[in-house]
Amino acid sequence: MLRRLLQRMWVEPTMLFSMLALLTTLFLAENALSKEVAILEMTNDEDSEIAQLVLDLDDTTKDIQNFIKITLKKDRSVKARVSYDPYKSLEAGGLVLEKRKGRVIIALKSDNYSNHNGGDIVLDTLYDGVKDKRKSYQYQLGRLGDGWEVQTDGVAIYKMHMKSKKRFLIGTVGIKDIITAPKGE
Repeated sequence: MLRRLLQRMWVEPTMLFSMLALLTTLFLAENALSKEVAILEMTNDEDSEIAQLVLDLDDTTKDIQNFIKITLKKDRSVKARVSYDPYKSLEAGGLVLEKRKGRVIIALKSDNYSNHNGGDIVLDTLYDGVKDKRKSYQYQLGRLGDGWEVQTDGVAIYKMHMKSKKRFLIGTVGIKDIITAPKGE
């Protein structure tokens, strides 16, 4: 009987220690998780798909870990999800958001990007695929406390619509213009 009592006392502290270790691990894992925040929604004249540009933020520092492009169907169900390392992508020729028939249609570029503060972002688009002309738009990705936003001319935006450039008998050859909507509209 005494032996059984001693065995029971030995098991219970061991189980208690195991439970504490498990709870500590779960707590630390919970705090190490990241948070995803949609900062831009993009549409176009060609289809009913919606593309969202999402920031994957460190839950503690709120610094950017990754850019994510989520393509949604008309019913807002997820069609595709692609994650990009911002440092590798932005500095090495641009973060390619859309590529068709081997040609880069839309790319994000930056010379001064920081995962802590953001930076100036150039949206490089194919303006005319026949003449191989490109067009650039200037934006700022900025941090406001723990939040992030995209701005153009000091105005925060959330929506972006790509107007198609068309040629007679050929059809769509590029992006003619980008129309932005202020945050909240």
